[in-house]
Amino acid sequence: MRFLTPSILLFVALLLAPIAARAEEGETEKVAVDATGWGRFGVGTMIHHRKTTEMAMPGMAPRKTVRETRKTLVRITDTDYVVKVEQGSEGNWKTTEEKIAKTFDPGTLAGMLPLASGQAMKREALGKESVTVDGTAYECEKVKVTMKAGAFGGLPGGRMPGRGMPGRGKPGGAAGPTTTIWEHAEHGVLKMTSSGAWGMDMEVTKLDTPVKVGDVTLRCKASTMTMSQSGTTIKRLESADVPEDLVRSETTVKQGPMENRTVEELIGFVKKAR
Repeated sequence: MRFLTPSILLFVALLLAPIAARAEEGETEKVAVDATGWGRFGVGTMIHHRKTTEMAMPGMAPRKTVRETRKTLVRITDTDYVVKVEQGSEGNWKTTEEKIAKTFDPGTLAGMLPLASGQAMKREALGKESVTVDGTAYECEKVKVTMKAGAFGGLPGGRMPGRGMPGRGKPGGAAGPTTTIWEHAEHGVLKMTSSGAWGMDMEVTKLDTPVKVGDVTLRCKASTMTMSQSGTTIKRLESADVPEDLVRSETTVKQGPMENRTVEELIGFVKKAR
């Protein structure tokens, strides 16, 4: 089983907290959520990504793997977006079908990810503060989120995942980090920083980077995320002009003498109108 790092789990929990809060307030009505963005496109829309992973370690020959994924929207029903997923490398392809729900039950979310609940985190508004992106200042809402002691005990088995990380194998986990978020009304989260053992820093570096994919030029938001405990740096280019937003991602993990680099990039895109 592939575990997400605590920093990534924290990031997801912060994004989903507003939906989980509805369950705590007793709401049972399903919430319309288009987290993947397929709802903005019509049947026949296709995205094609290539992922290249390279691992280097002194005394060993470098290892390189390449894998491609094609996703095509094949049907839109009353409840789901149905996507055909083709994955493979070197002519060996596997096809599956993925259903992406149009709505989400807040109670189900709270059960799946306890970290997103109000019992696990405390939010505190800190007023307005500007964040500078590529020379321009943007006024943001500043919020402090404090994870309560034992919050990470909500993970499977009550343990923190990850090799060699603090708290591994210790039930309940330790007190969580304090995270400060700067969110702009139009451009979303522009900066995020977390203290403590699960330190994570994210900042948007550009809001309008042009990237050409085939005959299409996409306008992308560029960001950099660092997770000091795991030695991970992630640089992303994202665009709302494509489903799932990902245009390019470069992840570098350095642990001692080993370095692992993964690049995932959009190499094909067909857009169909709804």
